[in-house]
Amino acid sequence: MLSDETIYQMVLSCVLEITEDPDTAEQILMESAKLDPNLSLYEDFGMQSLDLLDLMFKLEKKFKIKIDSKKLGLEKEGVFVEDILTESGAETLKNTLPEIKDKIEPGLYSNSILKLLTIQTFVNLIKKELIEEERI
Repeated sequence: MLSDETIYQMVLSCVLEITEDPDTAEQILMESAKLDPNLSLYEDFGMQSLDLLDLMFKLEKKFKIKIDSKKLGLEKEGVFVEDILTESGAETLKNTLPEIKDKIEPGLYSNSILKLLTIQTFVNLIKKELIEEERI
C-alpha cells in the first residue's frame, strides 16, 4: 500500500524529470522534505500545457494506472461557456479540486485553471484512481 508521502515523492520525481532547469530541479529535490505540495506546477516549476500532458503520461506509467482527466471536472458540460468558467462550473471545480478551491472563481479562462494545478492535485488524482482500482 502506498502512503500519501510515497505518492507525493513519486509525483515530485516525475515533475522534476520534466523541469527544464536541472539546477532548479536539483535544488528543489534537496529541499523536497520542506516543499509545499500546493506549489503551482505552472508558476513554481515552469510547466506548460504540454508538460502537464507529459506529466500525466509519466504518472500513468509509474503508477500503472489510467488517469481520467475528466475526473478533474474540466470537461463537464456547463463548466465553461465560451472558454470562461461559469458559477456552477466554479462550484464543480471546487469540489473536484479542493486543494485549489480558494483560487477558483467564476470568470476564469480554462487555461488559467491549468495554471493553478499543483503537485497535490496529482497526488489526489492518483489516490482516487488507486482507490477505485482497489490498490490502496
